[in-house]
Amino acid sequence: MSRPQLTIMAREQVYEVGAEPEQQPQPPQNFLNKNKYLVIGAIVIIFIVFFGCALSGLMSPAPHKAISIEISYNGSWTGSIGDSGGQRSVSGTGARSYDMSGGIVVAVIQKDDDSTKTLTVQILEGSDVVEVQSTAAAYGVVSTSHNFD
Repeated sequence: MSRPQLTIMAREQVYEVGAEPEQQPQPPQNFLNKNKYLVIGAIVIIFIVFFGCALSGLMSPAPHKAISIEISYNGSWTGSIGDSGGQRSVSGTGARSYDMSGGIVVAVIQKDDDSTKTLTVQILEGSDVVEVQSTAAAYGVVSTSHNFD
């Protein structure tokens, strides 16, 4: 059984009661093509920016870590330390730390007594120990070095 149709005119618009609803008008095909290219273009730009930033982070040099020499001995000691900036004499008791500039880092430290306590000399990059030497000999000498170049 078909539905009855009623036609009403109002302000130059024709409405049919009981008729199937009309489909919305489709935008012209040219409009869709333009938007499609805009979306694709935006995706390409985001892709380039994202991977450009990611790659620039990979290619950046690693941040410089502080280089130091740590001397530890429960007694008196003397010696010499050096790096690319030069050499200097050092002496002390207990634990001491010296900041170094890099290049080839060298330490030669001697105990000032005949005890069997351990003298330890470490070369560090940041908090990482890259070289360590120890002695417990009377008047013992520790010699260590590391090339940071």
